[in-house]
Amino acid sequence: MKTLGRDEAEGNEVLAHLDEDDKRGKRGLIIPMPGDVVEVIASDDCLIRAGQSYGIIEGQVGVCQSEYEITFNPSPLPWWDNGVVNSSGGPSRTIKVSALKYAGKTKDQEFHYFPHLPAAHSAKIEVHRVKVWTVQLLQCP
Repeated sequence: MKTLGRDEAEGNEVLAHLDEDDKRGKRGLIIPMPGDVVEVIASDDCLIRAGQSYGIIEGQVGVCQSEYEITFNPSPLPWWDNGVVNSSGGPSRTIKVSALKYAGKTKDQEFHYFPHLPAAHSAKIEVHRVKVWTVQLLQCP
């Protein structure tokens, strides 16, 4: 399988030429998308711990970008509603697609959604099967 977990220039070049079938993984190209999970394999941030923290890629479902906002340790559950994935409760970082490496697995992730007006008491839970990515969050010296 091909991934965009390469250098930034190559990742951006590939993103610029994707058609809709590619973006949906119909041709074997696996790319990070909103709703996917990010596992932290190395970190120098005391709030985002390697092996303990995970993040949710935020954004408009089905729209790939060259970088994403990722919220780590979301609390409560992230939400996937009206075509948008969002979350709160933890630190967030803007991370380039080139820094995300496909872990070769998927997981069932719970998300809140709101069948009526967005209010805490009306939230329901829905499970989506999402791809899992890894990232190293280390500052350069």
